[in-house]
Amino acid sequence: MDHSMDKQRCTKKVKQKTSNPDNQGAKLKMKIRKGHITGGLIVFSTGLFSTYLNSAMVVEFIKGIIQPITILLGLTALMSALLGKKKFRTVNSIMAGLLLVAGGYGIYDEYYAVLDFFYGFFPLFFVCLGTVAIIYGMTKLKENP
Repeated sequence: MDHSMDKQRCTKKVKQKTSNPDNQGAKLKMKIRKGHITGGLIVFSTGLFSTYLNSAMVVEFIKGIIQPITILLGLTALMSALLGKKKFRTVNSIMAGLLLVAGGYGIYDEYYAVLDFFYGFFPLFFVCLGTVAIIYGMTKLKENP
């Protein structure tokens, strides 16, 4: 095998990629969507203020997330037991029962922690939603040569 031919082919490909006239002197033109920027800043600042206002609920936020996750995992295991393969049906049914009972008891026992979770979740959700809206508001329109 001739290595000089392979080297020439690779060099030729690299030169073709770097000498593309479309890439030289191209400037990006940004389009700013003012409605998205304004809405994003409002939602973001509302989320920050709500986070500051409810900052004492951070521990309750963490305690309160466990019960809804346990319930969702139990429902997933139940759906897998009902719709899945027969050889895993027993295991999934047992897991679904245990998780649903544990999640239900957790919501009963830690009802206020679950409520605090949702009070703490929404401000953070608004902060993330506002950030996405701001980022979406600034997009590339096209490349101008």
